[in-house]
Amino acid sequence: MSELVVAVLPSVVAIVAFASWWVSEEQRIRRALQRAPRVDIHEARAGDVVKIIGKVASAGAQLQAPLSGRACVLYDVLVLQRYGNNGWREIIRETNAVDFLVEDETGRAIVQTRPIRLHAENDRWFDSGFMNDATPQLEAFLEKHGKESGGLMFNKTLRYQECVFEAGELVAALGEAGWERDPDPDHAGEGYRDAPKRLVIAPHEGAVILSDEPRVTAA
Repeated sequence: MSELVVAVLPSVVAIVAFASWWVSEEQRIRRALQRAPRVDIHEARAGDVVKIIGKVASAGAQLQAPLSGRACVLYDVLVLQRYGNNGWREIIRETNAVDFLVEDETGRAIVQTRPIRLHAENDRWFDSGFMNDATPQLEAFLEKHGKESGGLMFNKTLRYQECVFEAGELVAALGEAGWERDPDPDHAGEGYRDAPKRLVIAPHEGAVILSDEPRVTAA
């Protein structure tokens, strides 16, 4: 290998790695949310594409996170397997969500979650492997996806990551704004003749974009 190739190769590798990172779904979601200006819920105009930031509240239905058992309105679970010197590979990804409320100091909005694009902060981690058996809950999740923690002789080296959107958590949501009658009479308008309304965040260009990343929710 020539000296020129040896000198240039690290730069090429770095450029390829940066390009892969830049075009990743995670980074595209982050950039979309960071570019969009924050709008207070009560100021959102129907038909506009808006980003709201507020605290999660249940709209009725809830989910149970498959690994930790936490009550939530959204969960995202990733399972990675170690393949020797080849590093970690994703073997399972499961995301599930129900429509939920986001509340700020000016009002509340119902966020539609069919479909979504998500970048979420993992807040629970588990692992299993050599002399570290998977718990029954982890094993049940693997079996649901046609996998198992055991290998031919030893346990597979597995890493499990889970994030949830829980009540009271600060999140950002980006989508198309609309208004609808609020089914909760406790949120009527100021005048007795006012019909209660709430903001609707609906999919824009195919999806609602969601994140609980602090760099996004602090905007």
